[in-house]
Amino acid sequence: MPGPNGSWHNSSPNLDDANEEDMTGIFGWTLVVEVPKEAVDIFDQGFSPIAVATSSFETSDPSIWRMEAFSVDRPDEMAVVGAVALAAKIAGIPEPTVHTSALPDIDWVSENQKSFQPIIAGDFFVHPTHYDGVVPATATSLAIDAGPAFGTGSHGSTKGCLLALDWLSRCPPVGNILDLGCGSGILALAMARRWRRKVLAADIDPDSVATTRGNAVLNNASHLVRSVQSNGVKSGAVKRNGPYGLIVANVLARPIIDMAQDIKGALRPGGTLILAGFTENQENSVRAAYQRRDYHLARKEGSDGWTTFVLTRFGGKR
Repeated sequence: MPGPNGSWHNSSPNLDDANEEDMTGIFGWTLVVEVPKEAVDIFDQGFSPIAVATSSFETSDPSIWRMEAFSVDRPDEMAVVGAVALAAKIAGIPEPTVHTSALPDIDWVSENQKSFQPIIAGDFFVHPTHYDGVVPATATSLAIDAGPAFGTGSHGSTKGCLLALDWLSRCPPVGNILDLGCGSGILALAMARRWRRKVLAADIDPDSVATTRGNAVLNNASHLVRSVQSNGVKSGAVKRNGPYGLIVANVLARPIIDMAQDIKGALRPGGTLILAGFTENQENSVRAAYQRRDYHLARKEGSDGWTTFVLTRFGGKR
């Protein structure tokens, strides 16, 4: 059913006529709209009553963002159209087209494990736990079971961080180390195993915390890597363990930008900051948040369209 100015598009045919048998094999549903950057927060709030999770991504046009919402149950067409109409009215924009599609019930963990092949990034050699091939003698090897968490080393942002850490290994930073948004724990383990240093790994997702803990055991590094659940750097163990000589934050552009001041407060003067999880066309926005008067850009890595910054915080108070 179209809205007054927009429309509803089903990628899955005949949703209204589908019976229970047709619904088997479906894990959930996605709703997608593209809106101006300024309207992202409004649409995020608009989707919140009808979705269990939302995310937003910058498109090739920096002024237009792609909003995705996930629903376990089949979305109610009238509720979605109404939510979009209200959000558009508040934002002062025409109603965007809503695209909805069913997600197949796939064992993504199993599929990920099947596709996970060994990866070389500098002197790091990342391989799945079931790998039985040859490991380069001089490499720092990491056995990773990604489970439900992000981070096998194959993604451009993770690979960029590994390359940055490999470069830093020539003169490792001093002080405490934080892996913020640790995912599978791959970066925390890379630092712990390469430098034989203790690392605090933090993530807002409890599955990631558990996966990191398991991977630390697999890599005989549980005495070096501690994983905790945390939303940012301002509370709990993450706050108590600061300030840090090195912070690695491989998340997304939006939270990286939002946390800029908090991260600055957690990083000691002279400390090193590795930022990743943003695309090439988001570089300027991220760099603007981490001002040139506060940080020196020591190195930039690029992999598959994703960028990694290595920043050094200037010493002294500014």
